[in-house]
Amino acid sequence: MKNAIKFFKYDLRKGKMVLVLSIVLCAPFSLVMGQNDENIYSIFAYMSLIAMIAPLSLFSYEQKSGCGFDNMLPAKEIERVSGRFLTGVFYIILEMLIATILSAIMIKTWGKSFPDLGVVIVLSAGVPFIYNSIMNTIMYAMGTSGNPQLKRVVMIFPTMVIWGVLNAFSDVLLQGENIENIAMFVSKHINLIAAIILIIGIAMYIGGIMLSTYVVKRKDY
Repeated sequence: MKNAIKFFKYDLRKGKMVLVLSIVLCAPFSLVMGQNDENIYSIFAYMSLIAMIAPLSLFSYEQKSGCGFDNMLPAKEIERVSGRFLTGVFYIILEMLIATILSAIMIKTWGKSFPDLGVVIVLSAGVPFIYNSIMNTIMYAMGTSGNPQLKRVVMIFPTMVIWGVLNAFSDVLLQGENIENIAMFVSKHINLIAAIILIIGIAMYIGGIMLSTYVVKRKDY
């Protein structure tokens, strides 16, 4: 675990520009978009998007020639992989914290409340857990010899699809009792659904560490 934390810190240093941009650029942008939509739920959709893209961006710049130092560090494969997955956990917590602060500012400014805010926080954290567990494994499977442009496409395209789903979900919450069929079922059981998604996400994340470690051991990563 100690070495995993070291690799986590190492990843943060390598991706410090992405970290800075997520705070000084993406956070204000999400606040503006939330104000334009008059919907604080969209803030969580945007910050959830960053929580998915930011940690995965580390893979897009990795090349075999540049990973010599990483591989020279004394550690097991599971410790290297766990460090990368910890980076994802860090971004999820950070972006949800930023989204909560921005939402509190908007609620204070508008002087009105928004229902199911806690549910949105749980859901917006659960989705990145699921997504990153899958994408981390895929990126490890592609290896350091993979085309960096292809990696970016593989990383960004499904992220945008999920982001669209999160935005659509926020619209469902706003429509309340005016929705029908599946949307009505989701609205009535939203607390349970959000909790299940988070639990599944965490379980998949742990499984992703195991599977990614297996992939790394079998590949010349």
